[in-house]
Order: sequence, then C-alpha cells, then structure tokens
Amino acid sequence: MKTKFIPLTVLFLVAILLFTSLTKAPLKEKEKTFHVNGMVLLVSAHCGGAAPSPEMQQNERTPFAQPKTTIYFRDGNANYGNKAILDSVTSDETGKFSIHLPQGTYCVIEKYKTLPFKYPQDADADWDTACYRNSFERCDFVLDVTKDIDSVKIVFAHNCIWRNPCVKSYHGPRPNQPAPGARMPTGKDMAKPKQK
Repeated sequence: MKTKFIPLTVLFLVAILLFTSLTKAPLKEKEKTFHVNGMVLLVSAHCGGAAPSPEMQQNERTPFAQPKTTIYFRDGNANYGNKAILDSVTSDETGKFSIHLPQGTYCVIEKYKTLPFKYPQDADADWDTACYRNSFERCDFVLDVTKDIDSVKIVFAHNCIWRNPCVKSYHGPRPNQPAPGARMPTGKDMAKPKQK
C-alpha cells in the first residue's frame, strides 16, 4: 500500500503545479509593454523684461521642445497624491523621449505635481483655492496606451501669474509697468542727449 501511495501523491502534486502554471499564463500577457515615442513641448508666456517683439509674441503661442525635462506617469486620468508614480522618463537634447509602458491610461505630469499638495504662498496674488486644487489634480496630459505609439506630443503650458485662471486678483508688478510708487519714463527720458 505504501509504495502505491507515494507515486499517487507525486502525480497529484505535479498536476497541481501544471494547473497553476497554466492559470498564470494570461497574467504574463497582461504585463506586455508597448513602445511610446514622443516629444516634450512647452508653451511659455512672456512674463518680464522688455516689451516683447511681434516675433516673441508669436513664439508665445508656438510650442517649443523641452530638452532634459523629466515627465512622470501615474495610473488613471487624475493626479491624486495617493497614487504612486509608476514611471518617469527624461527627454533628450532635442526634447524627444522613449519609454515602454503596459496597457493602460496614464496621467502625465511635471515635477511639481509629484510633490505633496500645498497652496501657493504669494503676497502679490489672491488665489482661488478650489480652482488651484482642481488644477493641481488635473493631468497635464492623459495618455491611453493600447498599442505602440509614435510621435505623441506632451505639451506643458506655463503662464504668467497674473494670467493664471486661479488668481482672483494680482497686486504685483507686470512687464513694462513700474513698481508701485515708481515714475513712468517720459519722452524727455527717451530723448537723445544733446551733442556738445
């Protein structure tokens, strides 16, 4: 009896191992990754210095490549801090990046949105706190990965603080405007000095 019992036990264990390996096979299929190629771009407003030329004003509306910029991926379509950063990638000298990601929906964000949420502290601006939180929790880009993706464009927009939709009022200086109490230049200031 004992000699027959041992082989049956071994066969039973082998059968369980085979069944377990077969049931795990579909899980490996879900872990398949897809190749995502893209470019990180930035639209940036003119927020200080001399008055912008017409060319500079046009460039404000034109996205330009962002080299050496790291972008981060959370699961889902919202930037909730309780969700871990799943992956990140840094663009090359031309703004291009390449990454492998499993199938899914990803919330793409820039670095400051990976940090713990806090309201801005700015003496020159009164912020709409609900608006700012909604803005922080909004993805900069939502990426759906179901296949290999080529030439996706991740565009970030940086605005001047007084143009930020979450700023209710702004009290600070603006480009080509003097600080409070300063005197605006006049035509006399701009006149050419008399030659001796």
